[in-house]
Amino acid sequence: MRRTPALDQTKSFLSRCRDIDAVWILNIFNEEIKQYKDVRRTDVDMLNRLDKFSDIKKEIMAELCHLHDRDIEHFIYCLEEYQAHISMPKIDLKNIENNKRFILFANNTMQNNLRSRILEDISNPVYKFFYILFTYEEYFDHPRSLEEIYKRFSNVHMKFDSHFNFAENDFYIWANSHIYKSEEYKRLRVNLLNSTNPEININSIFDQLYDLDINVHYALRKKISNAWYQKRHRDDKKVKKPGFYALTVKAKEALASIARKNNLSEDKVLDELINQAYVKECNQLTGEFPY
Repeated sequence: MRRTPALDQTKSFLSRCRDIDAVWILNIFNEEIKQYKDVRRTDVDMLNRLDKFSDIKKEIMAELCHLHDRDIEHFIYCLEEYQAHISMPKIDLKNIENNKRFILFANNTMQNNLRSRILEDISNPVYKFFYILFTYEEYFDHPRSLEEIYKRFSNVHMKFDSHFNFAENDFYIWANSHIYKSEEYKRLRVNLLNSTNPEININSIFDQLYDLDINVHYALRKKISNAWYQKRHRDDKKVKKPGFYALTVKAKEALASIARKNNLSEDKVLDELINQAYVKECNQLTGEFPY
């Protein structure tokens, strides 16, 4: 990598920035340096291609190495000007990316407010959150907008640390599939997530529902709970439940011996013996196969 004062100044600027600043730096780079016709689309494509904030900075530095110093100096000027106009909300953004439920809640709320369809294409929820926060004037110039969203989320989270308290691990997997197949949820203004964590998916959807309409939240929460109980009941009926019989010690020993000899379970041995006896004793009465 070549060294010039302009490149060194840019590298120094980027090193002083937080990782999360990479998203708005990328936006300025594509708008002022690359000058793409559709800057938003280019931003989104790059965000979906790059896995880490640090990768964004590295790619920008690699591109700058091929530019004239006057272009790099212009880029630095634009960065400093833009940074000076970002108003930070009174929220601790340092650890916000670990609060996945809030990020999903905020993304859905901000996206609905902005009515920008391009945002739907950003696959990484953390990238999406900071991209909206730092590149849309409605948020970087009005920090109280995000503060209000955080307050709304906190009200939901205080009420429902979890919207469902089923002990079964497979409830969230089932619920996730159930909701995706339901037209009822698709009609609502909620974000049907595509996360690999079904529990976060479901809780996030019901966070949005509670914020949207308490009555709708109650009705759909009750409906999905009832559907789960019905599913469990149907599954339980399908399970073959063992029978219990009072056998003499001698009969019990004989049963165990037959089971070992034929490498079968005792239940299976009993099942076959009963069927054999039934065929032998009952078939003669009807002349037909007993089942």
